[in-house]
Amino acid sequence: MWIMLRKLFYVIPTLLSMASVMSAAAVESSPLPAPAVGSDLQILSFYTTRPFVVGTEPVYLVATIRNVGKDILPAGGRFVRIYNITGLDYTEGDTRPALPSLEPGAQTSFRWKLQPVSSQAALVAAIALEGRDGTSATQLLAIQHFADSLPSNSGAAPSLPVAYAGESSGMIQNSRVRVRIMQSSSGVPGLFMSCRIGSGWRQIGISLPLAEVNSAESGQNPWWELFRADDFTAIKQKDAAFLIIHGVFGIRWRATITLSLKGNSALLDARMELRPSRQMRLNAVKFCALACGDSSFGSAIEKLDTSSNTVIPSALPIDDQRDTITSPNSNHPGPSVTANRWGNITMGSLHEDTLLQPVWQITPLAEAFGADYIVMGNQWNRKPDAAELDRRDSLHFKVRFFAVAPAASIEKAIALIYSAPLPAIKTPIKAAARSAAKSPRLVHH
Repeated sequence: MWIMLRKLFYVIPTLLSMASVMSAAAVESSPLPAPAVGSDLQILSFYTTRPFVVGTEPVYLVATIRNVGKDILPAGGRFVRIYNITGLDYTEGDTRPALPSLEPGAQTSFRWKLQPVSSQAALVAAIALEGRDGTSATQLLAIQHFADSLPSNSGAAPSLPVAYAGESSGMIQNSRVRVRIMQSSSGVPGLFMSCRIGSGWRQIGISLPLAEVNSAESGQNPWWELFRADDFTAIKQKDAAFLIIHGVFGIRWRATITLSLKGNSALLDARMELRPSRQMRLNAVKFCALACGDSSFGSAIEKLDTSSNTVIPSALPIDDQRDTITSPNSNHPGPSVTANRWGNITMGSLHEDTLLQPVWQITPLAEAFGADYIVMGNQWNRKPDAAELDRRDSLHFKVRFFAVAPAASIEKAIALIYSAPLPAIKTPIKAAARSAAKSPRLVHH
């Protein structure tokens, strides 16, 4: 067993030491990772079937592998090894299954069942592609864990937008949309979004974690760090409410996340201001990536026709008959728009502005094959030749969500994203960060 862990230590850069992985800091790896590529095989996705785990309920992991080479992969020549890094026991599934024969471009999936060793354990798993030449690709997965069931999503809908702030949680809602911010057992805040259906609330999306940053100081290997909240502030303005979350990414980045709602609006605006505390090389950012589906995360999501994803040119109308649309930035002159519809609910997101910034490339997050949800979101990748950032720099990101129920069509729902912006609100980072950055400068996202 020690030999396997030692091998994994060398092939996964984020595992700088086994001690750090087996602590609560294990959640600092990305739960929504970019695909890892070997010489002829790609780890297309590696996810849990649900966005988080409660107590000691079983954990189901699904990995999807694709043959990206030009030749047929013979059966039995490669293997997928599952590693229980911390907090989990094996229950079902071969821990080192052989890959079947794969034609070029073909893919196959593997599923495992594991069990948390306790209701509060940090949960981390990994997979590695193995063959005669050693390990060609690896991927680490930190699994967010709640010790107890989440609070009931009940209560009346307010006539005006309101926000509430506690020591470690917050909520913002109006008559149509409700967002709760709750922290996992490891202190990572997540966004739980619901929309009003009749006289009740239905949970339709989860962003957990809220944000991630991949960065390094000069001479270091980069790694992912998750956003952690320091405090919550609620503000009420005329016909608008704001929930402001100050926090950090490790010790090298500070951030302010602001959630905004207008009265009787189906739009939620999420904004993040990000600043380094020292000179840093920033590689990538994920902000408000949403796992979306209905409240059961499984029953109605199966009605989605995910094969109907299409690029929508700005001059052409949206096809009302489609259940899923995607307009990637690489092919669309405007912001990246994604929308999903199941039953009478339409939900979507708009990732704005960054296409026009020359130092960024934007890629959609990998599809969660085998999961009970659809991943909605992008990863902002900063180009390698972009200048390093220092504590005078301020970066800004924005995501707009919309949730419409009942929704007559995707076209009518998606038109909401072009509504007037919410009123601006000054959301400075804490005084300590301001004093360290006396002359902040705005840089390209």
